[in-house]
Amino acid sequence: MDSFSFGLASMSSYIGNVLLPIVAGLIICMGVFAYSKRMNGERYIYAALACLLVSGFIRAAEQFVGSPDGSGSYEQGLLNLTNWLSNVIMPFYAVFCFARGVLSYSGVLDRTTVGEGWLRYVISGFACLTVSGILRLLENLVASGAGGIH
Repeated sequence: MDSFSFGLASMSSYIGNVLLPIVAGLIICMGVFAYSKRMNGERYIYAALACLLVSGFIRAAEQFVGSPDGSGSYEQGLLNLTNWLSNVIMPFYAVFCFARGVLSYSGVLDRTTVGEGWLRYVISGFACLTVSGILRLLENLVASGAGGIH
C-alpha cells in the first residue's frame, strides 16, 4: 500500500473509531444541559445520531482499506474531556437539578421563577445520571474487551 492510501486509511480510522463517538458523547451531554434549560434538545439528538451513523459508515468503508493501529494525544485529550464531563460534571449537575426540582415543587422558588415545572429538573437529573452511567458501562466494556489496556 502506498503512503497516500496508508494516510487515508489512518485518517478514516481515527475519525470513525475515535473522534466521532467521542463527539457524539459530548453532544449528548450538551443536549441534556439544553433540555434542563428549557431549550429544544431535538437537534442535539439528531447531531449525536449523525455522528454515530457517519462513524458506522466510516468503519464499514474501513474494511475495504487496511487500518493501522495507534493512538494520539488529541484522542486522549478528547477522551479525558468526555470522561470528566460524564463522570464528574454530569453527576454534580444531576444533584443540582434534583435540588432545584425539590425547591420548585415545594414552592420555594415561586417568587423568583414563576411557572417553571419541577418535573423538568427531576427528569434532567435522571438524564445526567443515565448518561454518566452508560458511559461508565461502555468504558468498562471497552477496557475488559481490550484486555485491560487503555
